Amino acid sequence: MPRPNTGVPGYTQAEADERFALAGDVYTQAEANGKFDPQGRGIARRLSFSGLPLWNARTSSWVPDVRVYLHQDGSVSHDMTMSTFMAGQDWTGYTRFFVDPVNGSDSNNGSTWALAKQTLRYLVGTSTNKVIITRNGALFDHNDGPRGGGLGAHTVLMTEDLNGAPARITSRMRKTAPPWTWDAALSLWKWAGAPVDSVMGCAMDLTHPDAEGNPYRYDPYGTLAACQAAPYRLFRDVAGTTIYINHPGGSGADVTGIIPHYGVSCLNNNVPYWFRSLNMDWECSGAACYSNNPTAGTTTSDQGFYKNRFLFCGTRLVSGNPATGNSTYCSEPGKTINWRCEALGSSSDGFNYQSGHRSIEIECRGMANGYRAADEHATTNQGSTNHGSHCIRINGEYGRNGGPGIQDVKAGGLESISVNVGCCTYDSLWVRGDSPSDAADVVAGITVYADVASIVLIRHRFARPDGTPSTSAKSIWAAASSTILMDQLPASGKVVTEASAKVFGGLV
Repeated sequence: MPRPNTGVPGYTQAEADERFALAGDVYTQAEANGKFDPQGRGIARRLSFSGLPLWNARTSSWVPDVRVYLHQDGSVSHDMTMSTFMAGQDWTGYTRFFVDPVNGSDSNNGSTWALAKQTLRYLVGTSTNKVIITRNGALFDHNDGPRGGGLGAHTVLMTEDLNGAPARITSRMRKTAPPWTWDAALSLWKWAGAPVDSVMGCAMDLTHPDAEGNPYRYDPYGTLAACQAAPYRLFRDVAGTTIYINHPGGSGADVTGIIPHYGVSCLNNNVPYWFRSLNMDWECSGAACYSNNPTAGTTTSDQGFYKNRFLFCGTRLVSGNPATGNSTYCSEPGKTINWRCEALGSSSDGFNYQSGHRSIEIECRGMANGYRAADEHATTNQGSTNHGSHCIRINGEYGRNGGPGIQDVKAGGLESISVNVGCCTYDSLWVRGDSPSDAADVVAGITVYADVASIVLIRHRFARPDGTPSTSAKSIWAAASSTILMDQLPASGKVVTEASAKVFGGLV
């Protein structure tokens, strides 16, 4: 490319070099405008991840094939493409299977829509590398979904039209509400003759959202007496094959939208298969909507999600007590791409990465996780969190979570590090430390939290997308041995820095 000359309007030679010398090339003003600013937001400067402090040395030089541009008007853009998203395998020759839960039949071979299969239950686990295409708006419950099973080979799972309604995979016991009847003697609603399963998930009222826009949950308890003790509780009588729920509305309640779920993940990828999911909703009350936890030492897992929503991951009964579940759970040194995805309403974390995992979130939302105003199970979990892992977040939104919108902490002897560009965090409800004496035990909320971690925040906003300031008492809490680097610090009263931590502004 020709070098810009001193005649470029408004720029000296040095200024032109600085603004247009991106990726080793130098552009004229017109070329730079056309290449990096198609929407007229002002010339963009490319952000080099490998050039950021702490990133290159502590991530084995991992830099994803996505470039980020900082515009003069304060906005952030990127060049993520579907080609980049689908990279990693030559999937074009995979066997195609078509699935239609309404008109299909599992006796068909699935080779065309006319011969579509009906369920995903057995298809996902087959050993054939495959592309599974479902009807838009299809609903797969526990009976015809993967049922917590795992992938059997490299797999693409997608809807027929990526711009149409998503398909939904759930752990629901059935697609419609069961025949609830009122038991006046117990003052409980019951479903007699319910399916028997070794692990019981919560029941969710899918027609009556709470103040956060999420369905009310009925969490499982180990005895009938415990179920009777408070509303929004559930008990499964295994011997009597009956499920009971305690509805606060009593005998006059509308229970037509309450459907119990099994306490298993929708899908597991515990073998290092390449997986891509496009335009899917996942709804689960088990350990996670999607779980990636291969055998220790595996380093080749590679999964990506485009326009996926991970919804309402609730609780499952473990030894008589509720256990929380994340929306997504990815562990071991593999990698994950989440592009235009949402993790909403989980009783634990939204996006969760563990054990050296490498991830990138682009235009993602982690909202209303780890908190439920409707019952006593208020937790302090996050919108997106690293536990001994590395993450890049671009133009993400993380708000109204029980804990911080973004939290990165050390785990398994591994430090966490993240670079966050153009993100916003707001209205976190509280942070609870590991013990009552922990300095981070504040009820007023923190939106970004680091504990033995390094976090880079570039053009970060502690506000809602519309500019409304966050209601949280603190914007940043840097706990033990943590470093937070920012281009612009929030107000001094919004930052907590423990003795062994450091927070810097103006360095990136």
